[in-house]
Amino acid sequence: MAGDFYSSIPVLDNFADAVRAENYRPLPDDWVVGFADVVHSTEAVANGRYKAVNMVGAGVIAAVDNALHRRSFPFVFGGDGASFAVSPADTPAVQERLRPWPVSRARNFNSILGSR
Repeated sequence: MAGDFYSSIPVLDNFADAVRAENYRPLPDDWVVGFADVVHSTEAVANGRYKAVNMVGAGVIAAVDNALHRRSFPFVFGGDGASFAVSPADTPAVQERLRPWPVSRARNFNSILGSR
C-alpha cells in the first residue's frame, strides 16, 4: 500500500542527506514505473521551443497528480519527459488519465513543437 511505503521513507531536513544511500528505500515489487518522453525534443529545444517541451514533460506529472487527487507519488521531471511510480491500486486511474495523452498533446502542441 502506498501509505505503508511512504511511512518507511525518512523525512530529510538537510539537503546533504539526499546523497546518502541509507536514506533511500526500494519501491515495492508490485509498483508500476511509467516513463514519458517528448519526441523530437532535442530539435525543438534547438529551435527555441524549450518552454513547449517543458510544458509537455511537466504535463505528464500533472496528469498523474490529478489522477491520484494530489496524493504523493515519486516522480522525476527531466525537462523533455518524466518518470513516475504508482502503487497497484493507483495504476488503473493513472492509465485512464494517460491513455488519451499522446493524441491530445499532439493536437495541442503540434503547432508549437512542429509536426512530423
